[in-house]
This record gives sequence, C-alpha cells and structure tokens, in this order.
Amino acid sequence: MKKHVQVKLLWLVVGSIGCLCLPLSVSAQLNALQNILQGVGFVADNVRHHYVRVEADRAATLTDLQERLTAALNVVPLNQGVIDDLRRQISRLEGQADKDSGMARKVDEAGLSLAQRAGEIFLERARNEGTQQQTLAIEAVKANAQARVMGDHMAANRAEVTKRLKYGVMGVTASALLLMGAYFGLRHYYSPRPTIIERDDTSIRTFWDRLLKVKRIPPSNLKALVLDEVLEAQVKEKFVGIEHAITRKLPLSNMMFYGPAGTGKTMAAQEFARHLSEIGLADHVIIRGPAFKRFDNPHKAVEMLASILRWAKASSKKNKKPVILIFDEAETLFADREQPEFATKLTSDLVTTMTSFLSSAISNDVMFILSTNFPGRIDKALRNRIAKVNRVRFTVPGQKQREELLKLYLDQNFTELGFTIAPAVFKNLKTYAEKLDHLVGRDIQALTAQPLYTMLSKGKTELTPDLLEAAIAESVKEEDLSAY
Repeated sequence: MKKHVQVKLLWLVVGSIGCLCLPLSVSAQLNALQNILQGVGFVADNVRHHYVRVEADRAATLTDLQERLTAALNVVPLNQGVIDDLRRQISRLEGQADKDSGMARKVDEAGLSLAQRAGEIFLERARNEGTQQQTLAIEAVKANAQARVMGDHMAANRAEVTKRLKYGVMGVTASALLLMGAYFGLRHYYSPRPTIIERDDTSIRTFWDRLLKVKRIPPSNLKALVLDEVLEAQVKEKFVGIEHAITRKLPLSNMMFYGPAGTGKTMAAQEFARHLSEIGLADHVIIRGPAFKRFDNPHKAVEMLASILRWAKASSKKNKKPVILIFDEAETLFADREQPEFATKLTSDLVTTMTSFLSSAISNDVMFILSTNFPGRIDKALRNRIAKVNRVRFTVPGQKQREELLKLYLDQNFTELGFTIAPAVFKNLKTYAEKLDHLVGRDIQALTAQPLYTMLSKGKTELTPDLLEAAIAESVKEEDLSAY
C-alpha cells in the first residue's frame, strides 16, 4: 500500500511539472493544474480513509488483546515471558498505528505542499508570461509606430520618386520631341547636300554652307559660250523663254541638249543655270552621270538619285523658286530599257525612279536638262517628257567659232594669268582656225594650254607663234592608239 501511494504521488508530481513546463496558454495551464489538484485530493482522501480503517482495525485488535491479556492474568497466572511477548505485540501494533497516522499526515502535507508549489510555479509562470506579454505588447506598439513612421516616410519618398519620375518622363519626352522637331526641321529646311554633288555643281546653299560662309559657285560666263548663229539663236530663245516663265510663275518644260562631245552642251546649260541663280530666279544642280558608277549596289544608286530629287524639291519649296537639274552624260544613267546592250539593272531602276518623280513634261518646282552624246540611248519614257521643240542639237563649231574660241582661251590661259601674247599670234588666228576644222571647243581649250608648260620650262613669259604652231601640229597629228 505504501509503494502504491508513492507511485501515484510520483506520477502526479511529474505530471504537474510537465504540464507547467509545456508551452501552453494560461487558461490551458489552469485547467491542467485544476485537474492535477483534484487528482491529488482524491488520492489523499483514499489514503486517509484507508489508514483510518487500518487504525480502527488495529485499535480493535489492540483492545481485544489487552482485554484477553487482562482476562488471562485474572484467570491463569502466566509466566513473565508470555506476558512480555504479548506486550511486545501490543507495542508493535501501537507503533504501527502511529506510523500509519504519520503516513496519513505526510500524505496530506505532501498534497498540500504539491498544490502550494504548483500554485507558486503557476503564478510565477503566469507573472513571467504576463511580463512577456506586456513586453510583447509594448514591442508591438513600438513596431506599429515604427511601421507607421516608415510607411509615412515611404509614402513621402514614393510621392517624391513619383514626382521626379513624372518630371523625368516629361523632360525626356520634351527632349525627344525637341530633337525630333530639330531633326525634321533641319532635314526639311537645312537638309545636307547629297554626297555625290560637288559644292561647285549647285547653287543651293545649305545651312552649314551659310553658317561656315562657304564661297559661292563660280560666276556665270555666258560670253564663253561660243555657238554658231543658228544654234546660238535657238539656245538663246529657249533660255529667254525659261527666264520669262520663271518670272511669271508659269510651268517649266524639260529640255535635252545632244550632239558630239565637247560641243558645249553641258557648258551651255551650266552657264545659263548659273546666270539664273545670280539674278535670283532659280537654283541649279549638276548631276554627273559617271559619278553613279562608284555605287556597286544598284539600290544605293537609286537611293542617291531619290535623295537628290527630294532635296531639290524641298529646296524649291523652301526658297520659293524652281530648281534646274542638269544631267551630264545622261545616257549613262537613263539607258533605254528596250536596248539590252546598253541597259542594266542600275539604269532601269534609275529610269523608274526618275519617271515616277517627274510624272509630267512640265512642272513649277523642278525642271531637268539632259546633256547626252547619244540621244537615241535615252529611255523613251524619259524622252517623252521632253517636247521635240525642246530637244536642241549642238554641232561642231565652224571657222568663225573656232577663231573666237582660240582668242577666248588664249586670253584665259595667258593674258589673265599675267603672260603676254605676241601680236603675230592674233594676226594668224584665221590660219590656225583653218587647221582645227575637226576640233571642238574642249579640244581647242586643251590645245591653247599646252604652250604654257613649254614657256615655263624655258623661262619665257611671252607666247610666240612658233610655240602655238607646235602645239597645233601636235594636236592635228594622227595618233596610233592600237595595242602594241
């Protein structure tokens, strides 16, 4: 019975400590502690009742033994050994009764001590937990306040970032619009000169030309245009008609100058266009056909021609005056597509670009003059945009024109450069011109420049007849260009 009670008490103690140590809430620990105390009280009551019954039984047994001992002493005298033995049994029973009573008291005291200790542990735990809960509550309040402050700060930062971002986007958008406007403005009003066009070949001055104060093109020299009487009258009539049409804002007709090389076709168109530019009636652009041979890709050549045409049209609208396009050696650009021996993919694409841009034979913005040695090789679609009356044929200069050309180029190559010319040279100009019956203006210009190198090598400053006659003889001499 004693071991059984001790085991029960041990399990109750372990259970109470275990329950108090578990990470339970306060209400759960209260319930657990209440159940433990009820168990302790139940065990203590059982033990108390048991020992009360045992004590009663032993008291009855002790009383019975005492009564029997007294009766035995009164009836039969016993020896001292038997009496001592009975007394020892009575003493043992009394001692056992005292022990049982002490055990009951110990059980009550153990239960009370366990309940008190459990209560103290619970109160200490509850106090600690309350302190922790209070600390946690304080920390939670602090964290909430910090979160609120941080939230306000983040909101302020977010507003500031949003504001800066908005201004940044507005700034970038404004800059992009400004750059786009500047780009298209410069492209439209200050578009650069196409790279294939030399500065001396156009009177259109770009924004950069004006900014850098680039010199203008050479002045026109219509006096250098030496033609026979019939051709000169025809060309003059065309030029005067164009000048009056521009003055009256009338449509302009396209033209074609054709004839042998060096007869002054391109020169006539160029000098007249420079004259119109000088009096402020029109601009001009000279497009050299052989320059397009530098493009190995037909697409690049087509893009270049399209850029020239767009540039000319934009300049016409900007400057409010027409632009004259002069195509030198036009047969190399606009070969007839029906002649496979001359046409290529490049020339076919160029013809398509040109005809799509100049859809009619007359225009107020742009007119073109074709200069060619082979008019029959020009594509029909382009020839149809030139009226037959505007197709002018240039011929080899006659005797009188050759004399004028000799005098003109001698003055340019010698007198204007500070050299002198012997009077005998001018006296023999007619004779010299007769010897040059097969030469054109370009050949005569090159011939008159040859004596200058001989004079410089000999240290002379005057052109004499013998020097000029030697140059003429060299020019008219037959030349064998066959392969060796």
